[in-house]
Amino acid sequence: MLSNACKSHKAILNESTSNISAKKLSRKLKQNRFKAKRFESRFTVDYQDDNKRFSGGGKIKVLKDSMIWGSINFMGIPAAKFLLTPTKIQYYNKVEQVYYDGDYQSVYELTGVELNFQNIQNILFADVLMPINPVDYDLSVNPKFYQLKSKHRDEMLQEIKINSFFKIISELLQKNNQSLQVNYPKFITIENQIIPEFIRFNAQGEKGNLSLKIEFKNPVINKNTRYPFKIPSNYSPM
Repeated sequence: MLSNACKSHKAILNESTSNISAKKLSRKLKQNRFKAKRFESRFTVDYQDDNKRFSGGGKIKVLKDSMIWGSINFMGIPAAKFLLTPTKIQYYNKVEQVYYDGDYQSVYELTGVELNFQNIQNILFADVLMPINPVDYDLSVNPKFYQLKSKHRDEMLQEIKINSFFKIISELLQKNNQSLQVNYPKFITIENQIIPEFIRFNAQGEKGNLSLKIEFKNPVINKNTRYPFKIPSNYSPM
């Protein structure tokens, strides 16, 4: 049974910016956060790190603030599944018959940046990675975007570019020799919810570099669905 499900969507175009205060800009970002309870989409992905490269597709489902479920295919063959909750990450690889069942330390080891469940959910929906206090940022207004840049850059540089409809088009976090950059080149709307159609993610950390490109295909929101996940008992820990 579907509840307010919607498969139709349309592209949304950026317009010219206008004068605004950092306080009002922060408020607009909060107002335009992704609010639907459920999200589901097929996707294509290109992944590359210092050791390997992978291109495939799959499906992702989000129960907001509770779980992010995903399945990944390679050449049409089921290859892996993952389940993220606020407290843990679970993943298993069907090809190599291995699994991971642990905390978010693995994300830090992979990206070089400390990310939690909420951060990852925000990345998926082009919401600002971390809560911002307007007094801690310098604001500049360009014809096509607003830019917030952290004042206390000795702690961590945070640079956020925001489009005319108040969604993140790029965000940079940088500290010492570690950095994370997320870009959103295109957006669509579904039932008045604005979501990115493309996500480009790049991380540089102590353990190397990582890049990820995701394109959502036929996303829907508020569709009642299941999140089946069980690590096979004969798989080995990674």
